[in-house]
Amino acid sequence: MDLALVPIAEVDMERKRNGGNLCINGIVRDVYESGGRRFFSLLIEESQIPQYRRRVLENRCCQQLLPVHIIREKGKLRVFYDHGGFIQLKDIYKEWRRSGINLASKNITTVVSVVSAVISAENYLFSCEELSLHMDTVFVRPDTGEVRLAYIPETQDHLSVTDKIASLIKQMIQVTCDEQWTVYGEEMYDKILSCNDSISGIEKLLLEKGREICRIEWPEKSEMRCGTNNKPGDCPA
Repeated sequence: MDLALVPIAEVDMERKRNGGNLCINGIVRDVYESGGRRFFSLLIEESQIPQYRRRVLENRCCQQLLPVHIIREKGKLRVFYDHGGFIQLKDIYKEWRRSGINLASKNITTVVSVVSAVISAENYLFSCEELSLHMDTVFVRPDTGEVRLAYIPETQDHLSVTDKIASLIKQMIQVTCDEQWTVYGEEMYDKILSCNDSISGIEKLLLEKGREICRIEWPEKSEMRCGTNNKPGDCPA
């Protein structure tokens, strides 16, 4: 029997707990494998995901959110997130560095995709103020760069979508450790917090910055750090 066709509730997940683990909101979660797919699960209060949102998630209506399977467990919802083919944003930098690609360009493209996913989710009546949005919940497909979000409702301290996007950029600056992205990321962080713009306006701002990053050649560190009065050899390597 093809496990891919079996409802998740019928699969003995305890015997499939061999996919390693990942961390969500500071808590290590087991990764399950079934029918060639990979899942992590969370136990969520039933009131946190209304019935219509469950249908959107389980029927894969919003393609920019991770699809889920939901079963009831002890009066709550056990939500299995299907992240097959995708890895957490925080784990993809090693591969990006190894490939020698421009990290600033990759980062801005990823943030644009995150904003696009947020807009798509809002179109399906998801409340994005209740959506966890950080490097644990952003998933990227390594071969294509496609981005999907894990819809994990927040229970308290709901920040605005603008604050969450700015915070994500700040996290990416810290993890990337790339001089070019630090300059551009800090600029975008400040602009997003100060512009008081709509989510569509932020998307436009990010797209413009992405075109700038692709158009302008980033100078060598030695050129940036040399003053006009410096002599050759004065700059650090």
